Amino acid sequence: MLEEGDPLPEERPHFERSVIRDGRRCFRAEIGGEIEDFDASSYGEELAFEVMGRFFGRRPDQALGVDPDPFELPMEAFERTIGRRWWWPFGKR
Repeated sequence: MLEEGDPLPEERPHFERSVIRDGRRCFRAEIGGEIEDFDASSYGEELAFEVMGRFFGRRPDQALGVDPDPFELPMEAFERTIGRRWWWPFGKR
């Protein structure tokens, strides 16, 4: 896991609650009314779901109804701004 740049807005609250112990980041979360510590590999799913919430409109683990269908999540499409290039390494004839 690499940390590059500033945390995303969705990550910021999680990083603000984290602490560095023995050179490693520990994330703190309340589970069942008690504060527990998690290493980065154990907490990664939580961060990924938070960031996914920005693109899908909600976290993928939040219920959409009785039987959530991930294909029904709202999404945005992004168009390429650069035209397609010829992929063959040799020139056209």
